[in-house]
This record gives sequence, C-alpha cells and structure tokens, in this order.
Amino acid sequence: METNAAAIRRRSILVAVFTIPTVVILDQISKRLIWNTYGPAGDLIEDEFLGGLLRFHFVRNTGSAFGLFQGQTGILTAATFLAIGFLVVFFIKNARESALVALALSLLVGGAIGNLIDRIRLGYVIDWIKLPNWPSFNVADSAITVGVIVLFAAIIIRDMQDGAREYREQQAESRSSSQPATLGTYNED
Repeated sequence: METNAAAIRRRSILVAVFTIPTVVILDQISKRLIWNTYGPAGDLIEDEFLGGLLRFHFVRNTGSAFGLFQGQTGILTAATFLAIGFLVVFFIKNARESALVALALSLLVGGAIGNLIDRIRLGYVIDWIKLPNWPSFNVADSAITVGVIVLFAAIIIRDMQDGAREYREQQAESRSSSQPATLGTYNED
C-alpha cells in the first residue's frame, strides 16, 4: 500500500508533467494566433471585446513585467534561466508536500518557459492581452501571476494547518498535565 507521502509525491509529479507543457503550449499557440492575425504591423491594430474592457493588441515587450527593464533581453534571458533552475530545485525540495504547491510551481515554470522561448526566438516577448489601466500581458504572464497567488495560498493554508496542529498538541498537553492527582485514602489512625 502506498504511503501518504508517496501518493502526494506522485500527484505532484503528475501535476507538473501535465501543467508545465500545457501552459507552454497554450502560450505559444495563442502568440502564434496573434502573430498570424496582427503580424508585425500589429502595433497599429487593436480589437476590442466586451465593450472595450478587453483588447487584443500585439506588443513587442523587450522588458519584463509592467514594461520594466526595456531593451535588456540578454540580462532577462539569463535571469529567466536562473529563475527556472531555482524553481525546479524548489519544486524538487518542496512540491512533494502538497499538490497545490506543485501546481503553483508548475504554473511558474511553464510561464517562465513560455516567455523564455519568445526571448530566445524573437528577442522579445509577445504580449497581446490588454485590460483597462493595466499593461499588456500574455498567457505565460497569466500563468505566472496565478502561480504566485496559488503559492501564497498554499503557504497560508500550510501555516494555518501547522498552527492548528500545534494548538491541538498544546491543548492535549495542557489537559494531560492539569489532571488532578489521584486522591489516596486518608486514615486518621
């Protein structure tokens, strides 16, 4: 019979094996569709959906999130390789404790790989989703954002479970130490 730790480890690996390629494939397919629809002149073309709430607009992002570090493709490519390496090591050490942590780390790795492919292949990242008052982004960026949120949620859940377990242990310990001593018989003779 499989132990609980072995089952969680197996689930975590399955989550990673499914999630990482799914994110990369969805990201690259969506970018290819945007490229084919808007092409290199896409900077000049924009389609609106949901009354302007959602816009599709081809953007060449030579920087990072929120348009930071524009023109630093080489540095960002190296940083992405380092980040992926760190996330893989972190996954190996920590994902086996929770399928939720495995999901979060897999989303982060898949998103990083999706954008890394663009940086290596094109020298920039294709961003194409635009919301009001928000910089353009893509599927990989969305996966990274959701991965961070899920990772924080997993950490909070783990800490709450650890706190509850510690509280139960303290309560059990205080109950056992506060039991009154057994009364002996008292003889007046």
